[in-house]
Amino acid sequence: MAACIAAAADVDFQKLNEAVREDDQIHAWIMFKDKGPNVAARKQNITLHPKTLERRKKLFSEPVTWYDVPVHQKYINRIISVGVEVRRESKWLNALSVFASMEQIQTIAGMNFVTRIQPVAKLRRGKHKTINNMTHNERRNSSLMDYGLAQTQIEMMNCDLAHDIGYFGQGVRILVIDTGFDLTHEAFDSLHVIDQWDFINDDNNTANETDSETHDNQHNHGTSVLSIMGAYVPGTLIGPAFGSEYLLAKTEIVAEEIQQEEDNYVAALEWGEANGADVVNSSLGYLDWYSYCDMDGNTAITTIGVDIAASLGLVCVTSAGNWANEDPPEDPCESLSYYISAPADADSVIAVGAVSADSLIVYFSSRGPSYDGRIKPEVSALGVGVAAANPSGGYSEFYSGTSASSPLVAGVAAVLLSANPQWTNMEVREALMMTASQADMPNNDYGYGLVNIWSAIFYNYSGSTIPPQRPASFSLNTVYPNPFNPSVTLSISMARASLVTINIFDINGRRITTICNELLDIGDHHFIWNATAQPSGIYIVRSTAGQTALSQKITLIK
Repeated sequence: MAACIAAAADVDFQKLNEAVREDDQIHAWIMFKDKGPNVAARKQNITLHPKTLERRKKLFSEPVTWYDVPVHQKYINRIISVGVEVRRESKWLNALSVFASMEQIQTIAGMNFVTRIQPVAKLRRGKHKTINNMTHNERRNSSLMDYGLAQTQIEMMNCDLAHDIGYFGQGVRILVIDTGFDLTHEAFDSLHVIDQWDFINDDNNTANETDSETHDNQHNHGTSVLSIMGAYVPGTLIGPAFGSEYLLAKTEIVAEEIQQEEDNYVAALEWGEANGADVVNSSLGYLDWYSYCDMDGNTAITTIGVDIAASLGLVCVTSAGNWANEDPPEDPCESLSYYISAPADADSVIAVGAVSADSLIVYFSSRGPSYDGRIKPEVSALGVGVAAANPSGGYSEFYSGTSASSPLVAGVAAVLLSANPQWTNMEVREALMMTASQADMPNNDYGYGLVNIWSAIFYNYSGSTIPPQRPASFSLNTVYPNPFNPSVTLSISMARASLVTINIFDINGRRITTICNELLDIGDHHFIWNATAQPSGIYIVRSTAGQTALSQKITLIK
């Protein structure tokens, strides 16, 4: 079929054929090569939320970026003229998600401003786990607060000590992306909700609002997740970040076998960032059209979305997944069972694994590494017998899964930011990882270990970066500066002579240039890429030597 058209775009027709629905429509991403003319002038007319400005100014002297410029309207009009239904517009991805027929996709593929077409993936939250055989530690009796059922999960992270000296997440805004939220539960009586949006029904009601949603308990999962993070009921349940502000995004359809798709996730990220979020939590994973071999930090749309969010200063926290109870597949490129899923593979995210109350990894907690060899998850927290609000009323202390451990870590990230408001998101990430229980010996079960917010608050950030695991014979060292404009220096270290290729790709996978393709001797080698002719955005440095391939993201800000 692909041979029948002169496609200007990168199109995988096999995956698109697999994505055809019963109504012969395909839910697809249409990605564009640029944002049209006069981008610099259009940036001048963009205003940002004060909280967004405050966060971005930690990173950029000019906080309005290429990512804030809308998709070029003429491109949108051309796509609409084909007769497709536009579902979402993404400024960050410079893309539209559409419902289209295969014939319409073939027409769009021939348009010279379209770079890629691919199906929109669907998510899987991972099944809720019911495990009651947890070991409770003795009460420390040193805290000024009565955490009730939440005692174990709070004290395991030393969050009670942070609370005792006055850090509750105040001044920090958290975006929660989930199924919906029942804010009438008493756990949220003092919760400070700034805004909420339902990306399913396109309104501002994130609770159940249709017969189908009520029947299928649409808001149950999100209600429990939010309470783990932000509840405040002394003597019953207190979350780590009860003093934070909240943005609530309802994105996932749970009715029947319908699974919400990744364009809602990206839309929620963009909405939260634009409304001043500092931290984002998502307890989900995307599988359809992806395999473990795509978990390289550069491929999945949600992964790209998370890394863009991180490049704009958000602390991004996500669950590692609940897949490890299944045996590793013989061919990992045929499945995501056992391993982490998108966006947990992102290189700027904090993916969270689950441990029991005796600090041992739980059998279901998804394992790393990422496909390109990075340690995953980043950290761990209690994920068995976690106390949470019961959407049916009252409370439960048997909520289990990485869906429960992730909001605990997102909550302590907010506490860490309230204690160190001058820190950037990557400083928060480094502090949480480098003060965790296994920071000296990280592995692909626990990551860097159980988080310790007390130590993280006093972490002496030196501007260094966490060293990635690299093969001894070849390493792509940290690029500098990053972000950059217009030139960046790439440094390669060789332990033995080898043929080395260094390519630069844009965020849509299009090769921009080849920096090196030659035999390099033992030692350090430096290369400079001048990106004057390229638009602002995220680029991928891909280096290969023999059978080893390494990647790193760089950000051009003009």
